Amino acid sequence: AGSSNISSESFESIFENAKSSSSFSTEDPQETTMISASDIAFASRKGLLTQAEVTEVADKVRSFNQQNPEIAISYKIVNQYLMGVGSHHAGMLSAHKTLVETLFRAQLMRVVFATETM
Repeated sequence: AGSSNISSESFESIFENAKSSSSFSTEDPQETTMISASDIAFASRKGLLTQAEVTEVADKVRSFNQQNPEIAISYKIVNQYLMGVGSHHAGMLSAHKTLVETLFRAQLMRVVFATETM
């Protein structure tokens, strides 16, 4: 089995490429349930997850947002999750932390910036 460590160069490259690219759709940033095929393709090319894993994350986020429209995950955060990255801290809503934990346990989130709350 290969190493599960990510080099700092690879990690920085992921975010530099994501920042400099306009490949994530931006028609309506408030519409978090509308994750486009191009969002999934971009995240699977540039992120830490396979296309199948990105699709699974997208499905879980869509489901969460449809079931919880009053506390839907923002488009910016959705894009981070699609890349396989998230955060977990005391300032987050409990339901959001639970989603991060669920994604992490399912190995659909490769990097989590967390405080002792996780």
